[in-house]
Amino acid sequence: MLDLQIKLPPGSKLPPPNGSIYDLILPGSVFVTVREIDELAPKTLDDAKTRAYDYHSAKQLHTETLPDGWIVQFESDAGGGHALWILVRRKFGDKEYECSGNAFKPEDAAPIIGACKSLKR
Repeated sequence: MLDLQIKLPPGSKLPPPNGSIYDLILPGSVFVTVREIDELAPKTLDDAKTRAYDYHSAKQLHTETLPDGWIVQFESDAGGGHALWILVRRKFGDKEYECSGNAFKPEDAAPIIGACKSLKR
């Protein structure tokens, strides 16, 4: 998986990759996407926050700085319903990765964040 390791909750599924994009399915049909970043991805935490407000009309935006990246978490009604959006950026060596997901129930946010924070080389 992109030469990365990830801890997933029991009952998770790892379908075949779509190119270099991995869509993981956590229990409760919660999807997490892991991919190497591309030129369209936000480059900094400030850029990610700006995009959350501009593109998703973010509410309740929270951030966390990690030793090798950051987390942006916010609520939004954009995209067909109320959801908690989670975007995690991690850097290992010279490569950066994005791990993201949407939680439609508050209890689904922690497994997404836990999986994304567990990424390692």
